[in-house]
Amino acid sequence: MFIFIVNPTAGEGRAKYIFSQIQQLEQYRTLLEKKVYFTDYPTHAEIIVREILHEYNKKLKGLFIVGGDGTMHEVINGLDNVNNHIPISFIPSGSGNDFAKGINLKKHALKVDAFNQPIDYWFCVYKTNNCIRKMVNSLGFGFDAEITENANSARSKKYFNSLGIGKMVYLASLVKVLRTYKPKNMQVSIDGITRKLNNCWMVSIGNHPYYGGGLKILPHAKNNRNKMYGIIIHTIPKWKVLLLFISVIFGWHRYFKEVELFEADTVEVLSDKYICYQVDGQTDYTVNCKIKKDKNPISVIINKKQ
Repeated sequence: MFIFIVNPTAGEGRAKYIFSQIQQLEQYRTLLEKKVYFTDYPTHAEIIVREILHEYNKKLKGLFIVGGDGTMHEVINGLDNVNNHIPISFIPSGSGNDFAKGINLKKHALKVDAFNQPIDYWFCVYKTNNCIRKMVNSLGFGFDAEITENANSARSKKYFNSLGIGKMVYLASLVKVLRTYKPKNMQVSIDGITRKLNNCWMVSIGNHPYYGGGLKILPHAKNNRNKMYGIIIHTIPKWKVLLLFISVIFGWHRYFKEVELFEADTVEVLSDKYICYQVDGQTDYTVNCKIKKDKNPISVIINKKQ
């Protein structure tokens, strides 16, 4: 049994359109044992995954996810460690689709034989607000989180998504948030070594280089079992921030003196007041967050014959 989980609102309706095109493909029509689920509200994909694991159990051969990074976030949070091995084919249809870039996915796989050659993808587990969750792409505090929050509510999001340039929403929100953003005071522990960061612009941790619609903010990152990768942007003049983020396109931001790149086994971020954070493109507020690498990877399809 192959299951399709479709988020029809992802990419402002782009996922719904892409799935309608998939349904016309011969590869789709020849999948005899398949079932389609459409998500109706946020977190629904997570609930669907738990339901199908209970209903189909050993009959389940693979999952097709038609949506964005937020949909993928929900799916892996619906899996348990026993079922992490179920192959997942991600069909990028959201605004950013950073997960697709993170696994070097250039073309989705509908061929059944592709499910015989999945690759391992290691994610992180984070604990905040008394909840333990899984992180697919990245988790950031401060400036990037407030940019994401602004981008998610931007009126221009639908327009940019319709043109297939979702990353422009992020860049437009960056300029808007830059005008009013106030640097934060945070305490960060990296592998047990604690530091106090005053007037810090952002701290971000990722499993691969990309976020914000394909911006290579963590050029040193490589998905693996043991390490996660991070960036700290220390005190920096506002005029220089825009220059820094423009340089991300070329990877030159690593040479700014205010930029610190690191890798770690564990990271903890503390704040004396609630601070905005983003995880896989969704935002919330917290005062404490602990992140570590999970040793049980999920299985993903990258279509090696592409």
